[in-house]
Amino acid sequence: MNITSTLVTCVDNWLQNLYTKMYSHHTETYENTVEVHVQETSSPLTKTLVLRILINEEHKQVHIPNIFIPLNFHRQGIGFGLIKEILKVANVYRYELFIVDMTPSFYDRLLNRNAQPAGYDAVRIDTTTRL
Repeated sequence: MNITSTLVTCVDNWLQNLYTKMYSHHTETYENTVEVHVQETSSPLTKTLVLRILINEEHKQVHIPNIFIPLNFHRQGIGFGLIKEILKVANVYRYELFIVDMTPSFYDRLLNRNAQPAGYDAVRIDTTTRL
């Protein structure tokens, strides 16, 4: 297995409880990218990109530019748990994990959890980050 297929397996396993409450879901991979989409109801208006992971093999980095948990599932530990699971995979493959393109409030929240600053809208997540 490579890092991409391991990430897909990890993410799908972690999100299984969320998937069971959705109308539909799918995970796709293309060009070193993993995306997870869910749809809450039969209306296409409820389709949401939950997660995008970018894999930079040259620099051995994993970037998460999009993580969005549907509002009805906030405060259940899904998002931070998902980041923690992705970190485990990154560590196995000796990749660094970055959360990028964040809002200022999420950036501050991650800094308060001991993430390391990596630019004005990016942080590096490591084993000292409280997830």
